[in-house]
Amino acid sequence: MLNRFHRFDLTKYWPLHRPNTMGYNKPEDDSSSEHSDEAELFMDSKYQNKRFAQASWLRQHSRSITVHVILLLFNISFFVIILYSTTGVRDMQHSETPFGPQIRYEQREFNRQSVYLHDGSLNHKKPTLNFNGPPRPALEAAWERLKDNDSVRVSAEELGQFAGDDTIISLTDGSGYYTTVAVYHGLHCVQRLHHYLYPDHYYPDLDEDERFTLLRHTEHCLDWLREYLTCNADTTLIPVHWQANMLESHASPTALDWGKHQCVDWTSIEDWMATHAFDPYTPGLLMHPEFGMYITHLDIL
Repeated sequence: MLNRFHRFDLTKYWPLHRPNTMGYNKPEDDSSSEHSDEAELFMDSKYQNKRFAQASWLRQHSRSITVHVILLLFNISFFVIILYSTTGVRDMQHSETPFGPQIRYEQREFNRQSVYLHDGSLNHKKPTLNFNGPPRPALEAAWERLKDNDSVRVSAEELGQFAGDDTIISLTDGSGYYTTVAVYHGLHCVQRLHHYLYPDHYYPDLDEDERFTLLRHTEHCLDWLREYLTCNADTTLIPVHWQANMLESHASPTALDWGKHQCVDWTSIEDWMATHAFDPYTPGLLMHPEFGMYITHLDIL
């Protein structure tokens, strides 16, 4: 009776002491224990052989795996560098301005055609001729279109590095703050230099003080453009070639800018300026807090 009780007890609690590896709950008797041990040894041996085969495969292909991993990392790094160099670095100059998400870039070749032909006449085959040469209606209209919308309003959130500056002109209609953009000041300076080439047309009958004022303003533009160019350095290579002078029977090294430059897509600038532009000559829009008069002339320094 006692033996049967102990046998029943072992049968009931068998799964708690020895998990069934064969997939059923029938307790194993003494006659099957030897076969069970052999099965477990076989399974352990099979598992070890599998691990050995995997380790052997890894050792055999370790060089190939290493090469592929290196190539993968190289491709990822190259992609990140290209992405950063084409967008991130250039966009840093726009990160503190409202232009950031609006800027697009393009590869562009500069037009190198001469403004004047050898006989002294204008080169009408030059596509950008209307920005150069003597004063004439077509030139004035081209510059007017290029500099159009140079006065723009921005919100307090768009002021960036100038946030909190209470000296910036606030428009009386509450639509924002009065600003312009550095590139438009650069265009103003280039136009100023062009005007300086033709003083009889643009600055006739100046007295001595007025001529000095003009000189000082023009020198300012030269100095500002120097700063502007070194700040926005274009590192496109310009190869130097031998340029033959058949009339004088000699050749000289000549830098020819035939390369493509990475440029801001100008239409993305114009589009943003157009949506933020306003007319600063609108009566009452610019009101001085003390003098109570609107400004009728904009001095860009």
